[in-house]
Amino acid sequence: MKKTLKTFLIIILLLPFLLNMISLGSSPTTTIDYKMNVVSYIPSGAIAIVGNQDFNDTAEAENWPGNGTVESPYIISGLNVSSLSRRQISIHNTTVYYQIRDCYIEKQSGTALTPRVGIYLYNTSNGYIENNTINNEAMDYGISMYFSNDTIIKNNRIRNDLAGTRDGGVLISQNSSSNNILNNIILDTSRGIDIYVSCQENEIYNNTISRAEYGIYLSDYSNQNVLKNNNITDCTLDGILVETSCFRTKILENTLFNITGSGIHLSDHSNETEVKYNTIEDCDSYGIRIESDVNDTTVSFNNFINSNGTLGAQALNDGLNSYFEFNYWADHTSPDTEPEDGFVDIPYTLNGSASNNTDEYPLTGKFVHILTRSFIYSPKGGESLKGTVTISWRPSGDFFSHPVTYLVEYSNDGGNSWSEIISSISDTTCSWDTTSVTDGNNYLIRVTSSCDGGLTRTYISVFTVNNVADTSDGTSTSSNGKSSPGWTLIPFLLSICIFVHRKKLKRDKE
Repeated sequence: MKKTLKTFLIIILLLPFLLNMISLGSSPTTTIDYKMNVVSYIPSGAIAIVGNQDFNDTAEAENWPGNGTVESPYIISGLNVSSLSRRQISIHNTTVYYQIRDCYIEKQSGTALTPRVGIYLYNTSNGYIENNTINNEAMDYGISMYFSNDTIIKNNRIRNDLAGTRDGGVLISQNSSSNNILNNIILDTSRGIDIYVSCQENEIYNNTISRAEYGIYLSDYSNQNVLKNNNITDCTLDGILVETSCFRTKILENTLFNITGSGIHLSDHSNETEVKYNTIEDCDSYGIRIESDVNDTTVSFNNFINSNGTLGAQALNDGLNSYFEFNYWADHTSPDTEPEDGFVDIPYTLNGSASNNTDEYPLTGKFVHILTRSFIYSPKGGESLKGTVTISWRPSGDFFSHPVTYLVEYSNDGGNSWSEIISSISDTTCSWDTTSVTDGNNYLIRVTSSCDGGLTRTYISVFTVNNVADTSDGTSTSSNGKSSPGWTLIPFLLSICIFVHRKKLKRDKE
């Protein structure tokens, strides 16, 4: 059974993987460009708003644009906000739409009032916090929110040199849910992004966090949060810590480098965590550490490199029902001879007391982000087209399960220039009226696949357009105008294999 499963996995996964293998390059850099420019900002004292009416009155008094609607939000921008107040900008009890953007925010020294916050949100929604520089050397948090939902915090630069007990870059707390924290640079904090006390379904992605104790700290019954594609470096404790009953966390595509503790640390009944597609490198402790009170963790398609150099394996697994599959372990890349298939012949053994404490299919090379190329079914090449035709193509497969969209174009000059037929569609067919173009025998169709992780692939088909004396019913002369039903995406087949494998492991234990 094991050999049969292994052969099936080889056919589905490793063939395109080996053909498309590329190097991840050198280790992540920890040099971050953090620039502050306050020359053009308008000086301002602290801003405090309580309620929708107060927001309207303050906007009118300060000549802020907008009226608080989704079409015309209030806009606070271009200010240098600095005062002795413990909160430089605070917004309470509002439901209007607003933006805080392009501001420089700092706290004047000279008061011991705490907590000290750059932007403070309490019981608000519909906020957009973008492109602010928060120099919080005398603050506890750059941005903090309590009981606040549906807010976007994007492209901000936050720096904090204060060594506090729980200071940080961004704090999400007390039932704050459905917020997006993305593309921020956060330096020199105790906790780069701190999420605790019943905060649900927040998305934390594309942030750069460096020189923290904890890069991302998730705790206290905060469920179904997504931590994706963050770059976390130079942490003195853990890169990502999830503890105290945080269920169904997704930790995806992050890079963790030079961590004094563990890269990823799961503890205290934080169950059903999914850990996929991460690269974890140079941790003094484990690349991933799963404590004995954690259940149902899935760890797959990660790269573990040069962690825990003196203590054995790069992972500690004391959890119940934790599965490690298809990971790359830099200290375990051979032998691969029976057969040579991209899997190490010997399972990778983890440290810890878990009953299923191996990765049965360790990869011999790093797992990388690959988008498989599409293939045009129709026109497949050489046809003479007329009237309205159907263009169809095989879907691209994304190894990281990113959504994929397609751009379809034509060229009438052999590829020197291109014109759009349709864009940003997820379907794999479209219609094109060839009577809208001139006849010719030098036409190309190009289908470009794009995933939201930034990869693109293209496929081109050559054909002729001939609508002269067209008496047809408007269909293509191509005999291959229907999408083939026989293709199935690689990730879908892979999920079936993993399911079968897990069922087998369960039966073996029973």
